[in-house]
Amino acid sequence: WIDRALTSNEQRRGNLPRVRTELVGDLADLHRRVSQLPNIQLVTLTGSGGVGKTRAALEVGWLMVDEFVDGVWMVELGPIDDPAAAAATVASTLGVLVQAGMSTVEAIVDWCYGRRMLLIIDNCEHLLDPVSELVSAILTGCETVTIMATSREPLGVVGERVIRVPSLNPEHSVELYCNTAATALGSASFSDADLDAIRSVCDRLDGIPLAIELAAARSRTLSPSELLARLDDRFRLLRGSGRGGLERHQTLRAAVGWSHDLLTEAEKILFARLSVFSGGFEFNAAEAICSDNEIDAHDVVDLVGDLADKSMLVAERQGDGTRFRMLETLRQFAEERLSSLGETANLRDRHLAWYVDQSEVNYQKWHTSEQVDSDTWFQREWGNIGAAHGWAIVNGDLSASNSLLTSVSATAFAFLKPEHEDWSERAAALCEELGSVPLIVDCMTGTWSMYRSDIHRGLALARRGLRDHPKDQFAGFAHSLLIYGLMASAQSEELPAAISDALSCLGSSTRRDVEYNLRFAITDATLNDPSLGGDNFERLMVICREIDSPGTMTRAMNALASRHVLGESSDPQAALSCTEEAIRMGEAHAPGYALWAMCTRSALLSEFGDPTEATEAIRTAISRSYDARLWMATNVALSICVTHLLERSPEVAATLLGHVATMPFFEVGLAVRRRPMQLAAVAKMANGAEWMAAGAAMGRHEAVEYALAQLNELDKQDSVAQ
Repeated sequence: WIDRALTSNEQRRGNLPRVRTELVGDLADLHRRVSQLPNIQLVTLTGSGGVGKTRAALEVGWLMVDEFVDGVWMVELGPIDDPAAAAATVASTLGVLVQAGMSTVEAIVDWCYGRRMLLIIDNCEHLLDPVSELVSAILTGCETVTIMATSREPLGVVGERVIRVPSLNPEHSVELYCNTAATALGSASFSDADLDAIRSVCDRLDGIPLAIELAAARSRTLSPSELLARLDDRFRLLRGSGRGGLERHQTLRAAVGWSHDLLTEAEKILFARLSVFSGGFEFNAAEAICSDNEIDAHDVVDLVGDLADKSMLVAERQGDGTRFRMLETLRQFAEERLSSLGETANLRDRHLAWYVDQSEVNYQKWHTSEQVDSDTWFQREWGNIGAAHGWAIVNGDLSASNSLLTSVSATAFAFLKPEHEDWSERAAALCEELGSVPLIVDCMTGTWSMYRSDIHRGLALARRGLRDHPKDQFAGFAHSLLIYGLMASAQSEELPAAISDALSCLGSSTRRDVEYNLRFAITDATLNDPSLGGDNFERLMVICREIDSPGTMTRAMNALASRHVLGESSDPQAALSCTEEAIRMGEAHAPGYALWAMCTRSALLSEFGDPTEATEAIRTAISRSYDARLWMATNVALSICVTHLLERSPEVAATLLGHVATMPFFEVGLAVRRRPMQLAAVAKMANGAEWMAAGAAMGRHEAVEYALAQLNELDKQDSVAQ
């Protein structure tokens, strides 16, 4: 299948991979089994390995896609071997940002709340305890979410409906064999004798799709009769003198082992080594990591092609290249072979070294006009990077861990990929054990703390980092973190000194990435008093134009928009044009930064634009930032809504102000300029204090729902008036 944005007749959201091939099996029975899925909270598809649980789940997802307005999401847990990483993997797939005071499971439940969605969790059998805990929490807290799990055994959760995925019946088994053989041969026709042998082969293989595909892939070198004879010999050895048949799991392992035994020695070695990849690989990675004195790098391309021809690998066209992956059952078998060869540690070390090197190369690209290529690579290799970082942590390789954390950070923050937070926290825990935390680790964990509104922790980590490593090459990152923490915690009296220290740091920085991030922080901190930053803003614009990446320019256009109305001369129209350009670029290449541009645009329209257009912009800013659970941006959007509603709906405005006044809030740009005016206006209202108290008692979900409902009511009133 191809992993790309989910589309249907109504452009539903999600990440469900498209399938390349027709499903072979009893479709009518599948339709009947899943017809009530939208009314069920938990379904688990069980069955032996290779029986087609994942393929059935994909088919169900596409059948049901228009029943779930908030999307169909698929999480692959097969490559995850650390139980502690299960919830983080789900969070990363969904784009869940863990909020202050929440566990990862609680944050996932918080994100799922109120959504009508189907969550498919694939390959759970080796992580039953953490998956069961997560599923139970989601089902308890989110009545509108439906979960489908695939596992070799049930999860054991209350209310679980178990559907066993059956093996193929004889007719469908033969159909699958013939289809696979035709693909291997280019075309195929079978005599009656061939078909009799094929039926017997499928019977020997218990109708298990993966086993049948592995056998049929040998059609280039073995006729159906020859296949049957070899399988009979193999199974006779397994049964010994007994007359009983093999269990299905043993049947599959026998089929996989038989297909493996037919490989050449070089193919066997490479097959085992390729199990080190997580989420697939391309030729260049396989050549670099898996070649040595036994396998020449020049032979890897042909060997990989041979393994794909024999169905030991799945080949997928992606853009101008081809990507390969192993089905989970085969990957587990290959991992066992790699262990038996005594090569696991060596291959994982080489895998780690390759992805450290390639991540550094692509991080440098991110800060150029090649950012799109960089992001494409990081998104594609995310699973491998996570596996590499996990190995670095297991082996205490702090240098490799720190390098990966830094290299991935630009993409992680621009695309709000919270799994990076989990990697940062694991690195921080290891460093704490060893007695010293590098500055870059404090910066990464501190930034994620800010993202999840834990301002005090972010500030503490920034201060510790600058105290312990004042001359570190990443000191500018810590200064940025400190500045934003001071703005978010209303400690504005410390800002002048922090800005002065940051400007001094700029003079000694030799890293472009550190410099431009720090200049953005100084720009945001000095928007209301540009004199504090000297020529910082002008220098920032020069750097951004030199870098010319979409992510950088998204931030630059948003900063320029605020400067257009807060600088010496006001040009609201130019400011609006800047935000529109920032949103256009950001939604495609830096969605996390685009959310802030949406807030700026809604503030500009509220103050200088058409009221109806402003209402829509504010609604978009609130709903999109809320959807991402980027609460800092949501709080800013709600504050903009307060100003927008002050005259038309005083009670609503005062109520929302009561809520946002209790929340962390970046005191920056247009938003900070309005807060004193908002408080003064509400103070003059007869019931202002009472309304603010009601807002202060609201939870975050309640406040957002309240704001969106009031904006919708405003729309209705405007429609009637027109």
